[in-house]
Amino acid sequence: MILIIFVLTYLVKIVFLGSLLFHDDSNSYLNIAVSDSVILSLSFILFYLSFLLNVYLSRFVKGIVVALLLFYLLDFGLIYAFNTRLYFYDVHKFWRELDFSLFNVEIFIFVLLFFLLSFIFVFKSHYQIDNIKKRIVLFLFFFILGCRYNVDSSVRSPFFKNYLLVNINMTYNKAYTEGFQSSFRFVRTPLCFPEEPIKPKNIIIFVFESWSNYHSLFYGGNNNWTPELDMIANQNIAFRQFYSNGFSTESGLYALLTGAPVIPYKDKYGTNGALGLSSIKFDKSYPEILSELGYQTTFITSGDLSFLQKRDWLKLLHFQNIIGNESFDKEERRFPFSSVSDEVLYKKVYSLFENSSGHFVVVENVNTHQPFYYPEGDEIKRSEEFAFRYADRQLSGIVKKLSRDSDNMIVVMSDHRAMTPITPKEQSESGRLSVSRVPMFIVWNKKQAVIGNIFQQTDVLPGITNAIKGRQCYDPYQGAIFPISHPVSSRCVFHARGDERSKVSAMCDGQPFDIVLDGDDTRISGNQKDTLNSVGYINAIRIHSQNRH
Repeated sequence: MILIIFVLTYLVKIVFLGSLLFHDDSNSYLNIAVSDSVILSLSFILFYLSFLLNVYLSRFVKGIVVALLLFYLLDFGLIYAFNTRLYFYDVHKFWRELDFSLFNVEIFIFVLLFFLLSFIFVFKSHYQIDNIKKRIVLFLFFFILGCRYNVDSSVRSPFFKNYLLVNINMTYNKAYTEGFQSSFRFVRTPLCFPEEPIKPKNIIIFVFESWSNYHSLFYGGNNNWTPELDMIANQNIAFRQFYSNGFSTESGLYALLTGAPVIPYKDKYGTNGALGLSSIKFDKSYPEILSELGYQTTFITSGDLSFLQKRDWLKLLHFQNIIGNESFDKEERRFPFSSVSDEVLYKKVYSLFENSSGHFVVVENVNTHQPFYYPEGDEIKRSEEFAFRYADRQLSGIVKKLSRDSDNMIVVMSDHRAMTPITPKEQSESGRLSVSRVPMFIVWNKKQAVIGNIFQQTDVLPGITNAIKGRQCYDPYQGAIFPISHPVSSRCVFHARGDERSKVSAMCDGQPFDIVLDGDDTRISGNQKDTLNSVGYINAIRIHSQNRH
């Protein structure tokens, strides 16, 4: 029965995922079928091999077959729900994130049935099967054939590869040698020019969970789920080519608050679930810099700050005030990560900073985090569309209130693109960077502009702090968003990928490419020339990450 479930899941995945990715790669069905046949063939080989072993080894081998199926189901589920793959380093994180309220009676029965069938499969005595050795040879042939098949045919290839290949080919944990590190040199030489200094009364940054271009008509999507924010963006300073530097909230916050992207190195990557944000090192803390410039710094979220040691990390960034879900009534904490609704969050934000000055505030919501819960009266419902419509009403409301004082600088930006399948329109417009492109706008001093320059999360706070200091600074790896009258684009954009951790997607001077993270041999994938030394920049970030704080 276990093998029947395996085969059925295999066929369902081919049909479902193949149809989903067919617009990106016409070989999608074949790619999935052949690549995943490696795992299926291996399972049959182990099953038939168990007939040739003693009872204890036989049970152990059949247990491996059950594990292969379990991970196969988990991987398929992650692709479907989160647009990412199963990385064994992430198992601890996903376990901690698990929302047990999602487990209804049907799911409980399915899990119970799966483990019951697994128990029977492992401990059932052998029954008669003919030609066992010939069967092993046959599936060994399919196994070898699948291993030799190359699925690197499109930007969606990370989803074609079976999860064993994804984990085996993971090279981002490969260390740099001491010789390479001692001889490595990389120097950034930013250009700086004097400008008229600015002094916003307050700087408030709203980090809007998972807000993506496909949610917004104004930002080029097919859905009109954030009409109020679209209107505000259109009437103020809208950035039409803005990119997130990572695939998770942690990486988005890190890029925003330190001015550098999170690039995984060895076991220091915060999203592996074992170490958390406080283990990710940094050179600069922009909350600390803004504190030196006279601002009282505050981070406020509706979620649980103990998750991934976020509170400890925020303390290292020198936020003077840190407010999490513990500041809200327990009865209000009804959403994922024990969070409160956006309405409750923004009421508290407004009550704290109404008619005050000299504040730098970062506000992080949770409602639009998958699985997209939202309140309707006394009920909690689930829908991506209506979660974003709800969040749109709540966030636009507080932005309008705070923008009554034109001296307030309000930044609204996404932390990362939603972990959902890429739409055909996104793929056609942004290619491999479609996983990175997100909305962003600024409300300040009644200025209105549509900015077509390329920017990323690492540009935001360096641009603001330099403008306060009365200068504009930029280099190939960091643009300057101020002055609004003549911003300077980021020449290189970097996005640490969640679907294929050993690659960083980049775009330099409009040319997209991937950088393979592989220790001393970190390199550009393909024939793209590294004219701006983007590999040197990535190596510098990763090498210094183990020694800086």
